Parts: sequence; C-alpha cells; structure tokens
Amino acid sequence: FYTFGGRALLVYALATYLVAVIEKRAWLGWPALAAGVIGMLYLMVGTGATEAAYPAAFLAVGWLVYLGSFAWELRPDSAHWRDVHRHAGLGIAGLTALACFTVPDFLTAAAIGAISALVALWGAAAMIAVHGRLAAAPRAYYVAAVLASVGTFWLSRYAGLDNPQSWAAPIGVTLIGAGVIMPRDTRMASHRD
Repeated sequence: FYTFGGRALLVYALATYLVAVIEKRAWLGWPALAAGVIGMLYLMVGTGATEAAYPAAFLAVGWLVYLGSFAWELRPDSAHWRDVHRHAGLGIAGLTALACFTVPDFLTAAAIGAISALVALWGAAAMIAVHGRLAAAPRAYYVAAVLASVGTFWLSRYAGLDNPQSWAAPIGVTLIGAGVIMPRDTRMASHRD
C-alpha cells in the first residue's frame, strides 16, 4: 500500500507542478511539493527504511527544493516561484530537524539516529544561513548559530552524557554571544525598524 501510494503521490506531485508552471500559478507549487514530500515518506515506509535514514533523506529533499529556487532566478516575473521553493525548502528542513526530537530511539547512547538528527539540524542551520545571505537578512545568521549550537544535544545523546549541562551550556554561551554581538553588528543597522 505505502509503496503504491508513494509512487502515486510522486506522479501527482510532478503533474501538479507541471500544470502550475504551464498555467503560471505559483501557489500550486505548495500542494505539489507537499505531495512530493508525503510521497517520499510513503516510499520510505513501504521499503522499510531505517529510522536513521529519514532525517538525512528529508534534509536532502529540503535542500533540493530550496536549490530549485535558483532555477527560477533567471526567469522574469518568477519571484513567487522562487519564494515557494525557498520557503518550502526551509519548512522541510526545519520540520525534519524538529521531528527528530520525537523519536525515542535517537535519544539513546551510540544511536546512529542521533548523528542523523545532528546532520539534519546542522543542515537546516546551514540553509537558514544561506537564506539569510540571499535575502539580506542578517538576523538569520544568529538563528543559524543558535540552531547549530543545539546540535550539542545530539552529540551528548550519542556520547551517553546524562548531564543536561553538556548540551545546555554551549547553547547558553551561543545565546549570550549572539546577544552581545548582535547590537554591535553593522549589518543590523540597515535592518532596524
């Protein structure tokens, strides 16, 4: 069921995307991309993929969707398509990183899922930093830095460290550092209200 459903959703996603491009309806990109992501989820369930494979796979999908925005950069009147790709890519990467915290098997010592979750989190942070650069949004660099520091949670889980300070301290130091540096950041001056 899942394999057939996944294939059907991927065909639907491709057909919807093509119709959206032909009809010049960028808003149809949202259901097309959503169907593609759900189709991939169904395919992974149908093929019996391990839990640890999901974060890396969906991070890759998020990056592919995000990088699809560059294909629309060269076309006139394509800002809506570019935004659909960028925001959908960010959403996929962010939800993937967030969903990893709900998988109990990732929280055990020496679990490969913890490393996969770390890759997903750092991949999402990198995407936010790239988006901040492209959108001229310097605040995104600080968000990316804080997200990257949250990766210490997964490192401590993998190492089997039970003391919350092993991951809370680096996050706290990053937050303090961002709070000290951000008001002095000259890039922020042009973006203040």
